[in-house]
Amino acid sequence: MQTRWALLILATLVTAGGCEDDQSTSGSGTAPIISNPQANVQQVTSGSQQTLQITFDFQDADGDIHTAQAHIKTDKGLETMTNEAEIQGAEGLVQGKAVVAFALQLPDPGVVELHLTADDAHGNTSNAVTVTLPIVEPSAQNTGNGDFQPGTTKK
Repeated sequence: MQTRWALLILATLVTAGGCEDDQSTSGSGTAPIISNPQANVQQVTSGSQQTLQITFDFQDADGDIHTAQAHIKTDKGLETMTNEAEIQGAEGLVQGKAVVAFALQLPDPGVVELHLTADDAHGNTSNAVTVTLPIVEPSAQNTGNGDFQPGTTKK
């Protein structure tokens, strides 16, 4: 695990585009299918912890989709996996929209890719969707006490 990465997982998934990979069946039943991820943000800010909520469509013939995880990569070469996180709004349903969220902190401006999958109660893994978001520098802010954030100048 990279020391510059600080990933705190509250739950999982993110947005931008999607690609499908093969599904894997390790238990009984059928693997879920996920698509159309939509994140609650258009970008993430470097150096600060943020919670991303992702809404996505799913189909799961068994109605037992329950966790998600992401393989995260940045254009700076950092790579990690998230912990499994519970999917909200899908319990007992065979299709619909669900939400998953996770907190992450990325150290440097650039681009982050999230390759997301979902698992069902029998260990079957869905296809993967890939989400790409820019990582931007925090905007300069005056703290109000005469101190300025990095990257600003005092006049």
